Amino acid sequence: MRRVLLLLLAGVCAPCLRAQSPGDEFRYLIAGDTFAEPKMAEQAAITAAVCEGTAEATHCDTCPESPRADAGFSLKRVILGHFLAPSSTDAFATISGCEEIHGSVGWGFLLTRRSGKWESVNGSLGLELGNCHKMQFRSRRELLVCEDYRMESFQLMHNVTAVFAKGESIGFRNLLTAADTTRSCYDQARVQKAQIDKIEFRDLNGDGIEDISFAASFGTLADSKRRQELCQAAEDGKPGVRRPEPKVIKPYRIEYLFDGLRFTLTKETQAAAGLFR
Repeated sequence: MRRVLLLLLAGVCAPCLRAQSPGDEFRYLIAGDTFAEPKMAEQAAITAAVCEGTAEATHCDTCPESPRADAGFSLKRVILGHFLAPSSTDAFATISGCEEIHGSVGWGFLLTRRSGKWESVNGSLGLELGNCHKMQFRSRRELLVCEDYRMESFQLMHNVTAVFAKGESIGFRNLLTAADTTRSCYDQARVQKAQIDKIEFRDLNGDGIEDISFAASFGTLADSKRRQELCQAAEDGKPGVRRPEPKVIKPYRIEYLFDGLRFTLTKETQAAAGLFR
């Protein structure tokens, strides 16, 4: 198996992705397409293709790139499609069980079936497939647009990313990230709360190809010692204390046109998209 491409910074971890105080929740806006689940025999073959130890059904007794023999993983999610070529049989697959060893959210793999046998083509840390929508390039190769949450340096990041095969690697194109830095109780140049409110897949320009429209919100507040103290009190679970947030959060629309080759921001929404970078 090829050496796995590490795409996320260390310090992003699954245990961090939990509600931090009452009222916190992670809202997923891409319900996830109804993908046909592979038969158990095919799931076992996919597990064996990414397992560096001994595979049994959908479980492997070792973690990727880890010498430890006391840990393993289970196959989590498989999405079949034509990702490498219009007529190829491929899959994006994720595993669960190795997050603590690698200090990250789960591993994901790109696989293909050649001569009736599944082979692992490439892998990465941080690939999540729970909330994805399938789209198609002009060549009829397929791609996924996926949504996830992750914590980085106490900033909650809500991401929407296009995931595709790039040669025999996994390619990523971030479309929108809404960062909430109100959870960080340290000094900041600017405290912000951004959120994605709605995601729509529809033809925006009448060319018969599905595009993407986001409704998002953004607001800021000045940092101060008082904000940091209240933030820490909320983090410590002090009764009745909530993290300070911006008083005004404005709505914005961000739209991408997809021409079957690439995603392009509409001119009218470029300024709004710049706020979220």
